[in-house]
Amino acid sequence: MERVEVEQRKQRRSAAKRKFSRKYNLFRESVSLEDPEPLLQNSFIEIQAAYKEVEEAHERYLEALVIQGTGDSQIETEEHCITELEKKGNDAHALLIKHADNKNKLQNSQSTKVKFKALEPPKFEGNVREYPSFKSNFERLMNDNFGKDPFALKQCLTGEALKTVLGVEDDYEEIKNFYSRFCDK
Repeated sequence: MERVEVEQRKQRRSAAKRKFSRKYNLFRESVSLEDPEPLLQNSFIEIQAAYKEVEEAHERYLEALVIQGTGDSQIETEEHCITELEKKGNDAHALLIKHADNKNKLQNSQSTKVKFKALEPPKFEGNVREYPSFKSNFERLMNDNFGKDPFALKQCLTGEALKTVLGVEDDYEEIKNFYSRFCDK
């Protein structure tokens, strides 16, 4: 076989390797950007097709080397090249599987989370002995969400406590001060 033909086959293999490397690098970038599963699968299929092209070009190149009478050490070096590409192909496959597994784990963890009922606001009926507990619960649970909203405070009052604040129910500080003076004695 002519040296020119061997060199042409080597160049075809090199072009196929570059194409494979481009596809592989794009796939890895897609994985790191957490692209959608269908996009990753299509990208992986392109990697497989590019690898097949490299493998075919590699085999034709090796045939030319054997016909030319190249020594075993040169052929072994060339085989190492294809082995490295195969490892990258396996790495891409492992990344695809890992990405799918992580997505499934996330979906499963979201679907198996225990859902709790929203906290009920504390209630105060007017019993002086219950006021300190109501006050601390109200401040801890309600102030963060509603601030000094008189309506939120009024919603927590029932019975005698609600009747007592009639006329000042639009003034948060007045309601709070009334109970503080009355109950903190």
